[in-house]
Amino acid sequence: MTTRSMYVFNGSTWDEVGYTIAHDVPAGGATGTVLSKSSATDYDAAWVAQSALTVAQSQVTNLTTDLSAKAPLASPTFTGVPAAPTAAVDTSTTQVATTAFTVAQIADDAVLKTVADAAGDLVVGSAADTFGRLALGTDNHVLTVDTAGSGVAKVGWEDPTANPLTTAAMAAKVNTATVGNLLTANQASVETSIDWWTNLGARDAGDAAHGAASILFTMPSAAASYMQGGYGTSGIPVTAGQTYTAYYVTKNVVGTRTTTPEIEWYNDSSYLSVSTGTAITPSSSEWSVTRLTAVAPANATRASQVVRVGAGSTSDQMRVDKLGFWEGAGGQWALPGTPITNQGFYTDESCGRRLFQWDANNSRFQQTYGDTGWRNVTSLVTPPADLTITTIYVRRINSTVYVRVKSQAAAGIAATVWSWSTIGTGFTPVDIASQLFYYYRSFTDAQRQLWYRDTITADIGTSAANPSPLDVSWIHVTSDAWPTTLPGSAVGSIPA
Repeated sequence: MTTRSMYVFNGSTWDEVGYTIAHDVPAGGATGTVLSKSSATDYDAAWVAQSALTVAQSQVTNLTTDLSAKAPLASPTFTGVPAAPTAAVDTSTTQVATTAFTVAQIADDAVLKTVADAAGDLVVGSAADTFGRLALGTDNHVLTVDTAGSGVAKVGWEDPTANPLTTAAMAAKVNTATVGNLLTANQASVETSIDWWTNLGARDAGDAAHGAASILFTMPSAAASYMQGGYGTSGIPVTAGQTYTAYYVTKNVVGTRTTTPEIEWYNDSSYLSVSTGTAITPSSSEWSVTRLTAVAPANATRASQVVRVGAGSTSDQMRVDKLGFWEGAGGQWALPGTPITNQGFYTDESCGRRLFQWDANNSRFQQTYGDTGWRNVTSLVTPPADLTITTIYVRRINSTVYVRVKSQAAAGIAATVWSWSTIGTGFTPVDIASQLFYYYRSFTDAQRQLWYRDTITADIGTSAANPSPLDVSWIHVTSDAWPTTLPGSAVGSIPA
């Protein structure tokens, strides 16, 4: 062969094609490298690694078409029947769950379906990864736990009346309750002692509004006195700015003394202030409700409930029971552990029937309705000799007073008057314009007897032209405060 000539292999021999290579192949080059032009100059080439070559996708046959047929890595959409590795049962990772995994997992959990085979059955774990069946129980039975049992027998249905709580067990549960009444059961109903209540009184089983005992005060002197619960740092925990209600019921046993509810407020180290309610005179025949709602002042952390008793006679006696202190305005008393109902308003029947609603803007209860019922006040009025009064009934509903009079006067008597002051405050007319006069029956002019309000004396008077009996009624408005006691005697009951 001739140097620098080009030869072609014809299948059996090499033939010279008559072309002479003018330049040698560059020296060097490693395995896997390729010869690449270094510049536009003829024969200027060098050995380079294949990875250093840049080839456009369009220069590779079918590359662009093949890539467009592939799914993207992010949110791919597969067609056909895509496949993936099947995870083991109970695998909980982000790997793909195949249909084979799903079927296997369902089969593994199928024990739950086979264990519960009737309506109402419960599936109960009896051991690790093992389940048993608890059949439907009897009506009104409850589900209980028996830690000494084995397997499914650790739980079961039980008749709640078969093993009732003992009194001691119930008291323990109630004493630790935090719903409703913030006192303990014994503080609220003094069934065992009055240790928490200080200064006055003794537990007595002679009468009770709740349970079997109440607190009986026997006054050592004629001076006023008090009973207090939770003094200072032993007081009831409270939150500043929150509304609270103190409650108790009382009954005069000997004598007639008043009682006034109070709440003393404390911080963690000292006394802050006191909230004082309205004094009442408890009945001697039935329990009278006493309540006070107030807002805990700034920095208050504790409260003390005080039952204050007014002055009277030595050896006077008063009972107290159903004590309570709870969060919120008003409501009906209950032992701790039971929600307080009817909060935000209350009904007072110590003087007629009155409804009160809590006024959050002014932090006090406002009376929204009042009804004294009909009262027979005939015995409180002394008419003149020529005037016979059969009956006088009065009734106040809110600020309106209703009057009914049955009377008879001798002929020709002069106008006469009787004073409202003998009936007591709470019913006095405001002015003449506020009255409405009418008769129960119709009479001739000669028979009419007119009752009127004297414009000078502010009393009620009459003039008669005929001694015929007459029933008269009228309505007037009063601006008096609600009476603290009702005059006369009740006529029927106050409608509910």
